[in-house]
Amino acid sequence: MKQIRKSSQKQRAKMKASGGRRNSYILSRILKCSSCGRSYTVCDSRRYKCSGASENVCENKLAISRKKIEPLVIQTIQDDLLSKDILAAVKKEMRQLLKEDKQRPCSRQPQSGRTAATGGL
Repeated sequence: MKQIRKSSQKQRAKMKASGGRRNSYILSRILKCSSCGRSYTVCDSRRYKCSGASENVCENKLAISRKKIEPLVIQTIQDDLLSKDILAAVKKEMRQLLKEDKQRPCSRQPQSGRTAATGGL
């Protein structure tokens, strides 16, 4: 219960610090300005802009279209995660782990109604 209360207090503090608004745009606070290092935030419903420029502490006044940047970033992440090299490395690691696992004696007996391989799923 204490953890829930602390988590709730942290969320309220974050909301208060951000003016009571939540980031409802996928790249808000993730994109970073190359001039000042501050986060890009949504300046209107269609564009991201450096938060430093909005506060007149950064000279970068470039605004980026959400329609252009969001699909590009999402596609890049998908391509990186699903690349043939990454998948091959994951397969190789899994094979090695399975090989090592087969060589170890099983120290636990499956609980009734559960199988070792699925954990009862």
